[in-house]
Amino acid sequence: MNVLPTKRAARLSALAALALLGAFAAGCSNPYVELCERGAICRGANDLDIDACVIEQESRADVASIWGCDDQWNSYVDCMVDRGSCSGDKLSGCDDAKDQWKRCVE
Repeated sequence: MNVLPTKRAARLSALAALALLGAFAAGCSNPYVELCERGAICRGANDLDIDACVIEQESRADVASIWGCDDQWNSYVDCMVDRGSCSGDKLSGCDDAKDQWKRCVE
């Protein structure tokens, strides 16, 4: 019995599934990437800075989740993505949402 075609078919199926998953994920928006790209414009930052920023935002999201502050954090991020603007070399705005998030995690 030749199992090689079966293994090859299984690998091809797995690769096709991964390709579909990658295509689906590429269509999903990551608010942290959007937030960090907006901030990078203010600072003239590069791709590595954006990557580091995304990691930092994910960390903040984890802390917010630990303290039960997901709603406050998500509101702040959504606000900054939608309405944040450059003030000097920083992305600023949404002070009320930021204050609610900070009060929750303190």
